[in-house]
Order: sequence, then structure tokens, then C-alpha cells
Amino acid sequence: MATPEGREGGKGGRNDALNNGISNDPDEEGADHVAFIPDHNLLSVIHDPSMESPSSAYSYMASYFSSASPQPASFDENTIMSSQRETLPPYLLGLDVSSVEGYVNGCRKLAGDFVRREERRRRLRLQRQEGSNKEGGEGEGVEGGEGQGQGQGEQKAPGPPPLPPPYPPTPDLNRASSLGSTGSGASIQTPEAMVKAFGDIGKALAIIPEPFFDPEFNLADEDVFEMFLVATQQNGEEGDGGGWRVEQMMEQQELLTGYLDLVEVGLLKQIKARSGDFFRETTRFQALKELVGNGCAEVAGMRKQLADIRTRVVDDVMGVPTKHRKRKNLIMVVEKVDAARAVVKGVGKVRGMVEGGSYEEALVELGCLKGMIEKSEVNKLDCLGSTLKNLAEYEKLSASRLCQDFVDGCGCYDRGNVEVNFRLLPKGRVLKETGNLKSVTELYALHLQETIKLTVKTTVAECAVDVNGSTGDSNTTASASTTKSSITSGVTAMSFPQFLSCLEMLFEQILGVLSLSSNVYAFLSTNGIDLPELEGGGAEARGGKTSVTALTSASELAHRSISELLRIRKDAHSLLNLVEIKQLWDACLAFTLELETHAHGVRAWGLRSTLLAQAKGFVERSHEKHMSNLVATLDSEKWGQCNVSGIRQGYLDNLCSGKAVLSKTVAQGAGRGEGEEGNIVNEANIEGVRFKVVWSCLLLVEMLMSNLAAAAHFQSLASDVVGKVCELLRLFNSRTTQLVLGAGAIHSAAKLKSINAKHLALVSQCLGLVSSLLPHIRAALMAQLPRKQHALLGDLDKIKQDFNEHAEKILAKFVNIVATIVETSLAPTIMTFSFDEEVGKGTSPFLDGIVKNVSKLHAVLLGLLPQEQLQDVFSRVFNYLDTKIPELFRVANDWSLDYKAKAKAKGKGGQPPLFFYPKTDEGKDKMVKEVGVLMKELVELEMVGGGGFPGLETRIKEVIGGRSEP
Repeated sequence: MATPEGREGGKGGRNDALNNGISNDPDEEGADHVAFIPDHNLLSVIHDPSMESPSSAYSYMASYFSSASPQPASFDENTIMSSQRETLPPYLLGLDVSSVEGYVNGCRKLAGDFVRREERRRRLRLQRQEGSNKEGGEGEGVEGGEGQGQGQGEQKAPGPPPLPPPYPPTPDLNRASSLGSTGSGASIQTPEAMVKAFGDIGKALAIIPEPFFDPEFNLADEDVFEMFLVATQQNGEEGDGGGWRVEQMMEQQELLTGYLDLVEVGLLKQIKARSGDFFRETTRFQALKELVGNGCAEVAGMRKQLADIRTRVVDDVMGVPTKHRKRKNLIMVVEKVDAARAVVKGVGKVRGMVEGGSYEEALVELGCLKGMIEKSEVNKLDCLGSTLKNLAEYEKLSASRLCQDFVDGCGCYDRGNVEVNFRLLPKGRVLKETGNLKSVTELYALHLQETIKLTVKTTVAECAVDVNGSTGDSNTTASASTTKSSITSGVTAMSFPQFLSCLEMLFEQILGVLSLSSNVYAFLSTNGIDLPELEGGGAEARGGKTSVTALTSASELAHRSISELLRIRKDAHSLLNLVEIKQLWDACLAFTLELETHAHGVRAWGLRSTLLAQAKGFVERSHEKHMSNLVATLDSEKWGQCNVSGIRQGYLDNLCSGKAVLSKTVAQGAGRGEGEEGNIVNEANIEGVRFKVVWSCLLLVEMLMSNLAAAAHFQSLASDVVGKVCELLRLFNSRTTQLVLGAGAIHSAAKLKSINAKHLALVSQCLGLVSSLLPHIRAALMAQLPRKQHALLGDLDKIKQDFNEHAEKILAKFVNIVATIVETSLAPTIMTFSFDEEVGKGTSPFLDGIVKNVSKLHAVLLGLLPQEQLQDVFSRVFNYLDTKIPELFRVANDWSLDYKAKAKAKGKGGQPPLFFYPKTDEGKDKMVKEVGVLMKELVELEMVGGGGFPGLETRIKEVIGGRSEP
């Protein structure tokens, strides 16, 4: 049985073999069966697995390492075989061959280790076979006496665990020994025998378990170690208790060692197949190194020869260009000295010109000096530092003085004085030649801005002084011209005519300044002097649409100043009437257009937006005032007819004829008859249709005309005006409905006692008037709106529908009045009259009451409603009476019959008045005749029409023939 020391000896055998050589003979027979290791082996980066004609690893060792000496062979050009002098393959071009010799020595030691390990394995197998034979003999003697007990009380220990699938089965070494040996007890001792037993190396590697080829294979892992290295429990024999068999563990280790040997043989074979290329390339590298060394030596010799040639031939000739260069430098020095003298002399000349006030000549001379300085580059001389500094100061002074003179000359420009104007040209040309026109533009822009500021301050201050003087405030007069706050208070204190006069003065003076500047620009441009643009620019320039010059910057300042004045009076302007706001708008807009004419490309958006904002504020404030006035007027309306002045009728005629923009605006806040001229009529005429109106309706029309005039004058606000018009119309319709149909006028400021037919008729007339005007109002607004905003007018169509519904409710209200009288007041009188008893005496109070009340209603409406509406109302009334009169007679008769039957059943004596259909022919004729009289009298009413009662008489006859008193 093997011992732990035997295991240590087996492991150490590989280390001892590193110090010994190989003493076995090669076996050429198995050479053809050895294949390369697959591509995942350790030498896959330095060989080509596709090469053919491999030789066995043992042949490789016999060829190169058969010497018993442990010293490695030395390699030089004489010892390398002729077969190794071939061209190095491409996959070895980047190989480092410096360590090949040491690597081959290590392989030699590994080969010795392999031989000694095989010898040790052979001895261990012989020992195990001898031990197993002995144990088998002893077991036969014991088996007869203990076999039964062993079979009952003991259990065999498990054998070595099989390798888990899908790994190939473990090779049978005994079977392999029998295949490769000549006797029964022989075993595999050499790699050649193993090759014979398992075929080529590829087949031998196929039996190695796959986990050994896993890149992450690690024996330190617990599961791997237990699978391959730990012995399993064997079947225990009698007396040993089933312990662990060390022999099985050793066999497992020997088996794994055999796997390793197979891999090492393949490695050695591959090293042998490729070693010739390593040695051949090493020799070629040495030859290349010698060639490079010889080339470097030749280059060094050539450099030395060139240095000798330069010393003998070139150095003597190089003195000629050196002397030429010195001569050229001396000439340059002389030129710079002459230029410096000229500069110093010129500076003195310029000083005299500046002191004498000849700025034009000074700038011309300075221009010449600057050109000479740039050409000769004397500005780099330190000795001229102070002179050049003085020269720059003279240039700056001369340019500023000449620019100021030129700007002053521009301010004195006169189109009629040619001599004065042409004095500007020499100065302008000098400034252009010296590049100072940019400074002229900046100075001229500053001059124009200061002029406009001074103009605005002076004019506003004088107007403010006049206002304070007219009010007798002498204390504020002195400060009004000196402080901005006083100017602001003075502008605010101005009345509108005073402020408008102040604006007109400002417009005249500012436009005069801008016109003069525009003429100066045109004069200079005509004579070839174009003032450049300003840097930075204003708001228009930042938009990239306008070139900013002195004129455009002054124009921007002008319209900003006017905008600021308008902003100060924002609250005051919201209280103006339409005539005044139109005057302000027209004056400012005319100034804006002329300003934009003088300054080409300038758009006074600031002033335009301010005007638009103030016009919008006026529209908003006027609308609020209109809404409050209309509500107050409707609440205090007595709903009585009023007259229509000639002026208001003219407004209506203008609107109906498409002339909504009035030449004269209706006076704001006009009362009844205030400011009215022309003939006074009691009806409003709309395209031949007359309407009786109340004062609140005329006020509504006046407000609508004012809004239309605002939309026509301020077209940018037309869309806002549409909303204001719709709000006024809705307010009138809703408030009128509440006051009349809803009887709100009884509790309003008017304090009406009741709502009667006259009130309803006047409301109907007012609604008709407004409905007739709505198409003309829509057309007037459409003319001021752009096409894309025409959809806003849809609200007017909805409002017209609301007015028609309101008028329909009023017509229904007339029928309701008649129905209330008939059903409440007249229906009880049916019980007081009997047609049988009153034959030849009187008439039915019920029918007489109907005729009287309907006639009264006709008398009221006849003077208020046109014929069409009157006929519409009474056709509704007649239709009501046509069905209601027979129904009331039937109800009275049925009730009387029921009451009499109930009273007779209860035995009551007294009874109230009862009505029964007439029984006699006389009574029946009387009832039919009285109904016919009612029909005749009502139909013959004036302007009622011939509709009449188509079914009343027939229904009465049907009623008489119905249920009657027994």
C-alpha cells in the first residue's frame, strides 16, 4: 500500500527531473501519430497549427537533447542546419527571439522530468499489484466463516466516484498497459508506448476531461479539488471499519499526471517544429545589424569629407555677402536718420500751424508725416518717442477742432446761400482724407441730439410758464423752467388745447432741425462726402433694418421725447372726447410721417405704440362710460315715446347709406334736446320704416355711432370696437328684458306702477329699430376689419337672433294680457247671465267685456305699432279667443251641472248663480247672435285685417248641442 510519503515522492519527481537529461532512445514508429495541441494551447501565438509533417516530441528530444551534459548547446551561424536558413514566416516577424535559448533549456529539463516520472509510475503500479494479490489470498480464508455476518451487518464502502458527464470516461491504464506491452506484467513506461496505446495525440487529448481546458480552471476551487484529487471511500474489509484507501487517491493523482504528460509531449513537439525559424531569424538579425553599422560608419566618413571641403573652398568666399549686408545696413541707418530729421522738422511745422489755427493744413501735414513714418518705420526708434507723442496730440487737437468747425458749419447751412455752404467742402475733404469722418458723425449726432433736447425743454417750459401765469401761480413759474418735476407738473396741468398747441410748436421746430440735417446730408453726399454710420446704433439698428446715422439717431430721440410727453398725459387723454382724441391722433401721426420722410428707414414705433395705447385707453374709458350711462338711463326710463331730432335722424341716414364716419361727432353726454338742431320728428325713419322710440334707445344708437366712428379713425382698434358694440347691444337687450318683461321697472328708479301694453309696444319698436340697424353696423365694422378678423362679426348675428326672440316674447305678452283679462276678470260673469231668461232684454257681460278690452288694447297699439305688427298681435289674440270662448262656456256649463247634481243629492236648498246652455230656440239664437256680434266688432277694428275667427261660430253651435240641464 502506498504511503503519504509516496505521494510526496510522486509530486517531487517532476521537480527532480529538471536537473537531469534524457537517456531514452527515440521511437520513430509513433512519430506519425503525434498531432499538434489545439488552438487553445500555450504556444498558439508563436506557431502555425496548419503546418504538416510533424515529428514526435521524443524524436525532437533525441535530436537536440540526447547529450548527457546538462549544459545547453550554443547556437551560431556554423551550428544551424541548412534547413533552418529559410525565410522567416510572416507570423514570426514580431517575435522576440532573445529568450529562445533559455526556453529550450527549460524544455530539456522538462523532458528529463517526464522520463523519471514514467519510471516512478511503473514501480508504483507493480507495488499495487503485489499488494492486491496478498489481500486476495487472506480474504479467501476468512470468507467461509465471516461471509454471512458480513453480508448481514456490514455495507461496502463506495468506490471512486465516476467523472460526471459529459466528460469522457477515465482511461483504463491496465488495459492500456496490455495494449502497449510484450508481457502480462508490463505497463506504459515511455511516451512512445502511450502513443501506441491511445493513437495520435489528438485522440489522446480527447480522453482528457473538458474542465482542464476551461480558461477559468482552478484546483484551488473546492468542488474541482474534491472531484479530481480527493480519494473516495472503498468497500471496507472485516476489521478495518470501512476507512479511506490511499491507493485509490494515488491512482487518481497518477491518472491526472498522465493527462499532464500528454500535454507536455505536444508542447515539446511544437517547439521542435518551429525552432528552426527562431534560429534562422536570429542569424539574419545579426547580419542586418552588421549592415546598419557599416552604413553608419560610411555616413560619418562622408560628413568628415564635407567639413574638409567647406574649410578649403567655401569659408573664404563667405566674406563677400557679409560685407554686402553691412553696407546695406549702413544705408538703412542713413535713411532712418534722414527720416527722423524730417519728422522732427515736420513736428515743428505742425506746431506753428496749430498755433495759427490752420487746422486743415496741419491735418494735411500730419497725414504726410504719418505716411513717411510708416514707410521708414522710425516709430521704432526710442529717441523719437516724445516727438511721436507730441505728433499724436497735435493730430488729435487738430482733428477735434476741425470737426467742431465742420459741425458748426453744418448747423449754419442755408440752401439759398451757396457761398456759405461751399465753405464746408474743403474741411470735409480734409477730414475724409485723414479718416476723421467717423468722429464728425459722432459729433454731429451729439449736436443734433442736444439741439432737440434743448428745443423740447425750452418749448415745454415756456408753455408751462404760460399755464402757470394764466392761473396766477407766480411761485411755480420760476421753477417750472429749471426742474424736470415742474415741467412734468406743468404738462399735466395744461388743458388739451394748450397741450395740443405746445405739441404743434414742438413738431414745427423739431421737423425744422431734421429737415436742415437732411439737406446737409444730401449736400455732402452730392459733393462726394458721405458721413459714415454710427457704431452700436439704436433700437432700429439692433433690429438690423436701419443704418444708424446722426440724422436717424436724432429722429429716434425726437419721437421718444414726444412719446414721453404723451405718456405724462395718459390719464388726461383718456377723458377726452372723440373729436379731441382724433385731433391729437392726426397731429401726432402727421408728425410721425414727416419725421420718417426726413430720416429714411426710421420707423417711429415708439410714438406709434404710444398713440395706439392712448387711443385704446380712450376706447376703454368711453366704453365704461357708455355702459354705466346706458344702465342708468334704462333704470330711470319711463318707457314713454320721445321725439327724434334732425341731427340724430341724419346719423341714422348716414349709417343706412354706408356713411358711418360722421363729420361731426355727437356731443358727449347730451341730454334730451341738448345740442340738437334741425327738424324734430316723433318717429325714427329707417329706410322708410318708422319706429317710435324711447330715450334710452336713442342713447344706445348714439353710443353705437361713436364706436363706429372710433373704429373708422383708429383702424388698429377695430377688433376691440367690435367687442364693445356687442357688449352694448347685449346690455340693452338683457336689461330691457328685466325691466319690462320681468317688471323690473316697477322697482327701478323709474318707479312705474305697472307694465302695460304701451310699454311693451314701445319696447317692441325699439327692438325693431336696433334690429334694422344691425346689418348696417355689421357692414360698417367689416369695412374696417382685415379679412382674417371678419369672423368676429358672427357675434352680431347671434345678437340679432336674441333681439328677434325678445320681440317674439313681447308679442306673446300681448296675448297673455288678453288671456289674463278673459280668464280672470270676465270668465266669472258667465254665471250671471242666462241666454234663455234674457231673451230680448240684455247682452252677455262676458262677451261684451271681451269686445271692450280687446278694443282698448287695439286703441293703445294702433298708435304705437306698425300695421304688420298690429295684425300679427291681433291674429294671435283672435286665435286665442276662437278656442277659449267655447271652452269657457263648456267649463261653466259642466261645473253648474255637477254642482246642481251634488246639491240635489245632499238636499241643500240655496245655490249660487249657475250657467246652463240655452234650451229654447230663442236662447240658442241669442247666444249665436251675440257671438257673431263679437266677431264682427273685433274684425272691423282698424288695421286688424280680415283673418277673423274662422271656427268660433261653429264651435259655439257644437257647444249648444252638447250636455245641458235636464
